[in-house]
Amino acid sequence: MSANFMHMLENMQKRSSRNSDDQLAGMDGMELRGWAQANPTAPSRDLKDPMGQALLSAFNGEFDAVENYCETMIRQLGGDDAARETVRQDMYAKRWGPNKTPVYAVLLPAFHMLPAKKQDLLGIVKYLANELKVPVDGKDVLGSTALFWAISTKPYVQPEFAQILFDAGGSVNTKNRFDATPASEIAQADLHGDTTKNVQMMKWYIEHGGDIENKDTDGMNVKMLVEMMNKKVPQMAEVIKNGRGTRKSSLDHAVFGYPPRINPSCHKNAFSTARKASYFSLCGSAVAVSGAASGIGLTTARLLYPMGIKLSLMDVNKDAFDDAVAYLKASASPSTIANPSDVMATGPDVRSSPEVPR
Repeated sequence: MSANFMHMLENMQKRSSRNSDDQLAGMDGMELRGWAQANPTAPSRDLKDPMGQALLSAFNGEFDAVENYCETMIRQLGGDDAARETVRQDMYAKRWGPNKTPVYAVLLPAFHMLPAKKQDLLGIVKYLANELKVPVDGKDVLGSTALFWAISTKPYVQPEFAQILFDAGGSVNTKNRFDATPASEIAQADLHGDTTKNVQMMKWYIEHGGDIENKDTDGMNVKMLVEMMNKKVPQMAEVIKNGRGTRKSSLDHAVFGYPPRINPSCHKNAFSTARKASYFSLCGSAVAVSGAASGIGLTTARLLYPMGIKLSLMDVNKDAFDDAVAYLKASASPSTIANPSDVMATGPDVRSSPEVPR
């Protein structure tokens, strides 16, 4: 057994007897994991409220029930944008069952139960994420999102489901209460079973910007876990070694990073820097881009250059910068961009501007 794993066990924190919703480690974490596994949310038992009943209908083959419920509630509340926002926030805030399961994660088991109805179920997810625009970052009692479970629940992974959530702003690097990303679950393969899904989902995770260096609350990271499994699942180690692979410049943040957050006021406190989210600030005819998420430069260039808005890139990584330059060179006349430094030169001097959040 790996020396890293033995070291973790020998230094595991004892049970603290606390009851909280913050990060957990050691025996606290093991106890919560065990409790959650023994007390799953059961649709037939826990979806008793009107909203839950609409979700339960999907398990029974009534795939338009969720949209019908939401649109009916919107009409009853006045049918305007405020009504839609109320329903959106109600759906986002709602939790069901002992595990406090959010809406997208409630739907996830239906994909396992009704595999022949995948497209119908994906239609529900698309309605919630793309039309009603219910945020996709809701967490359960473990601090895990639906995207987390969609790519880490073996062997029932649902990459199409995960892609919808990712395109709507979900992140593969969102951490749970154990400070772990989905890759920590993916890397823990059943050595006596089929590990194909583990390899496929690790590749999906890496291709979507997944972090393999972050350590969880027990001091383990993805690279350590994969190294432990190397003799039994060498393909997973190969995925880590290969990294994200050849960049596909035709793809934007839907594959390689986070969607930009728009900050019309340019107020420096409009976004929490603690979350390290990528964002851009729209100030008149210029845009300041901040954040190191892969794809952010390309995404911003594709969205804003056709509108005649100047770009200023700040704190973006090399891949993001190269993407933006390549796109602008392909889209603009040769005189518009003479060399990559011109991209940095356009717009205001964002490095010294107090209006751009750092």
